[in-house]
Amino acid sequence: SVSDTAAFACSCLRYGACPDLCNNAAMNQRELAETAIPVVQIPMTAGAMVLVYQLEGVDKLRLSREAVVGIFLGTVTHWNDPLIVAANPGVDLPKTPITLVVRADSSGTTFVMTSHLSAIDKTFSERIGATMTPQWPDALKKRGALLRAHGNGGVMALVRSIPGSIGYTQYAYAYNSNISMAMLQNKNGQFVAPNDESFKAAIESFQAEKDPNNLVDPQGADSYPILTLSWLVIRKDLADEAKSKALQEVVRYCLTDGQTISAKLGYIPLSKGMIENILEHTEWFGKTAK
Repeated sequence: SVSDTAAFACSCLRYGACPDLCNNAAMNQRELAETAIPVVQIPMTAGAMVLVYQLEGVDKLRLSREAVVGIFLGTVTHWNDPLIVAANPGVDLPKTPITLVVRADSSGTTFVMTSHLSAIDKTFSERIGATMTPQWPDALKKRGALLRAHGNGGVMALVRSIPGSIGYTQYAYAYNSNISMAMLQNKNGQFVAPNDESFKAAIESFQAEKDPNNLVDPQGADSYPILTLSWLVIRKDLADEAKSKALQEVVRYCLTDGQTISAKLGYIPLSKGMIENILEHTEWFGKTAK
């Protein structure tokens, strides 16, 4: 009923799902088993991670995998580094120091970014790894090339205000903000821009391989290289049957009709096959969702 749904929306703490109601980093089986109350996690939508930058006169920028790793490891220090120049023929790249803007808070966004970097580079994987709270290289700190900001909005604000800066954020925060986003090199060696077409290609690749790790470095010539799923974490054992059914209806709406809203908000709708699989194989839904 409307009243049950409204009660759920206004008192999410009772459902054991706040404050981290949605997260970009899925819990593993051990973490699920160790929660204080039984929970279920369900993917709601997909999102892309983008690199936003502030570089006067450079409207289009290509970054190879080696260049991106070098920026985050502190070995690529200026915008006219040979690794960047090689991928941008004809572009007048300045000898401006690179300032890397990262998250100050523990972040699923950071987990996705470091997961991608770990997937594409062994050195990054061994030194830093996939984590929400990375220990960034001393080389960045010593030359004052590392700045921290809270939230995606904070990262974007710093990048906007600092010439020569670059940072990572969710596409949903950047796509309608008149900020420059780099084209990134994917696993197939192609440079792709973050857009609906490259996102769709990556999602289809993910479906084809059915590999949970695929989204942080998907196959496909047209695939954007850094995607993630956003997960809803909710309590399994609600005693109130009416509220339980209302919650199921809300989640089911998000997975069906609600998916049409994703693209408008800068997110990526789940494919029909993914949604059917979730509704069919997630025991929590029971008969309500079928």
